[in-house]
Amino acid sequence: MQDFMLYLAFYGLIVVIVILAQVLVAAQQVGLSTLAGNREDLVLTGLAGRMERAANNSLLALELYMSHSTRSGSFGSEPLLG
Repeated sequence: MQDFMLYLAFYGLIVVIVILAQVLVAAQQVGLSTLAGNREDLVLTGLAGRMERAANNSLLALELYMSHSTRSGSFGSEPLLG
């Protein structure tokens, strides 16, 4: 159980780092004032777009692992891939 929580905490830290990197790259591409404003029609290209997709995928994966661990009743009682 403790190993699973440790891995989950490390993955959460990696997700935060990916989100921060995505914001920095997007701010270089379109500017911080654009990111602070309305982003409905904002299309990020190149590295900024890739970082946005990576951040979204990382958050989705974190959500799936968390939902599995809470659904099983206790953290780490079931193997994730078993």
